[in-house]
This record gives sequence, C-alpha cells and structure tokens, in this order.
Amino acid sequence: GMEDQGRYTCKAAVFITDRLYYATANVDVTVVSAVVVSSNTVNVEASVGVEVNLTCNAHGWPQPKQIMWYHNDSNTVVTSSPNRQIIDEVISYKQIRSVIWIKQMSPDLMGKYECRGSNIVLGSMKTDKAIISVFKERMEEVGNAITSKETLIIGVLAAIILVVILGVLLLLVFRHRKKKKVPTATLR
Repeated sequence: GMEDQGRYTCKAAVFITDRLYYATANVDVTVVSAVVVSSNTVNVEASVGVEVNLTCNAHGWPQPKQIMWYHNDSNTVVTSSPNRQIIDEVISYKQIRSVIWIKQMSPDLMGKYECRGSNIVLGSMKTDKAIISVFKERMEEVGNAITSKETLIIGVLAAIILVVILGVLLLLVFRHRKKKKVPTATLR
C-alpha cells in the first residue's frame, strides 16, 4: 500500500580477518496507484441567479495531470466562459483539485456534471470519474407554491368556518335544553 512508500536502507557488516567491513545501500520505493476521483457533493440544489461551486479531487501516483469536466453526457470538454470559470490547483505531489465556479446559475447550466481524472500506471492509462447533479431548488417551483397572501386568505376562511360551526353547535345545545325543560318540584 501507499504506507510502504519511502526510502529503505540496508546495512551489512562482516568480519574478514579480524577487520569489520560495512556496506550500506539505499533503495527508494515508489508505490504507484491508479487515479481516484471524488467529490464531496453529489446533488446540488440551486436557484437561478445564485453562485454555485462544483469541486472534484483526483489523487494517485503518478499525479493526475488534469481534471476534465463534461456536462449532460456531452463528449465536449467544459471550458471557462464569462459566466463559468474553471479553477485547477495542485494540492500535493499526488493530488489535484478542480472547481467549476458558476457566477450566476441559469437553467442551461443545470444538469449532470462529470469530472474525469487520469494517470498512467505501469504504462497503462487509468481513468476514474465522479458525477455531480445540479437541479432546480424545490422552493423555486412557483406554480405549485402557495403565496403568503393565499395563506392569509386560507387562514381567515378557516377561522370563519370554525366560528360558524361553533355558533351552530351552541344553537343546537340551547334548543335541546329548551325542549327538555324539567318542571321544578315545590317543597312543602
């Protein structure tokens, strides 16, 4: 594993005709690993007009050279534009990060984003990917939302209906008592 990577030293000592001889050899071990691409977010809810950042990390040895972004299953690589900037950075000798900074989300920028990283391990190209879905925030669905004015009207109607029901119940109770008037007995 990666924990085995590093410098190893071999020392030997031998007695030859009453003399001690030493020999030392150093070996540097590099563990190669295929690229692994990850993202800390899988689903992003976004409103139109807001800023959104999508982040992918790729690590492996040798270090992946670049993370490529794709949008909605297109084979065309996503590039920077006036409303979208791609920022790449080296995190360590075996890890890189790429961020898509969307300055103002728009419906055409929503959808599935795929980030891919690759490296060459023992002469063979290794590739991995992560997928991030950006979709419209639920609260933005105005067609199905109830406005505060509608909420107030519904509340007032519910209160009126409650008052009417209570009035009818009170009226029924008083009528019922009137019909069952019990004659009072006189004491002698």
